[in-house]
Amino acid sequence: MSEGSCIDPADTHRTVFRSLDYLGGDPVGHRGCADGLIPTEVRRHIRTDASGKERVWFCGYVCIPGCNLPKMDPRKVSAELSGMLSEEDLGKLPCDVSHYRRIDLPDGPGTGDHMDVFGICLAPDGVPLKDEGRHREDTERALSKLSEALDLLEIHRVWRGLEGDPVVDCYGNARVPLATDRHGGLLTMDCFALDSEAPHSYVTIEPRYLEVRSEEAA
Repeated sequence: MSEGSCIDPADTHRTVFRSLDYLGGDPVGHRGCADGLIPTEVRRHIRTDASGKERVWFCGYVCIPGCNLPKMDPRKVSAELSGMLSEEDLGKLPCDVSHYRRIDLPDGPGTGDHMDVFGICLAPDGVPLKDEGRHREDTERALSKLSEALDLLEIHRVWRGLEGDPVVDCYGNARVPLATDRHGGLLTMDCFALDSEAPHSYVTIEPRYLEVRSEEAA
């Protein structure tokens, strides 16, 4: 169980972005973990082509700590995401996903025990240096749209999985899910505590700690 007030955005920030070192390139911009949005980062790469001219390209990454989406096949991630978006009636995938990886993390209140990284690259062959500014803007815009789509998808999948069924937390206590929020990028859920001494109090928990209880078990 995770109290939202105990999550340190700075600690989540360090854990999230340090986990992206394997991607190479230079970080040139990121949206951090201090607000209710999913963390994202843009990385700049540069190389010299066969003619001796430098070309630059940007890759963007959406980082979802404690992601509640199923683990995917990196070779089929765009198709799998498109299928889930269609199933939830959330429209189309805004751009192809060129990179996907689930990273194991030390289990913490601001990250969960893993993080899913979704990457895009609009110009894998690079662009001339004179077009760098426009290419970066295009990447940031596409990254923002992908982040919004993944945010909606995770929330819808969680609610559909819990809809109409009793749920319990990791201690076996009955909970009534009320609303979702993000703390440090991690999806949390405000729940009404049925067995609480203060019946109108709320507890913020991570969706991964909620389990649907069958009618037989209830």
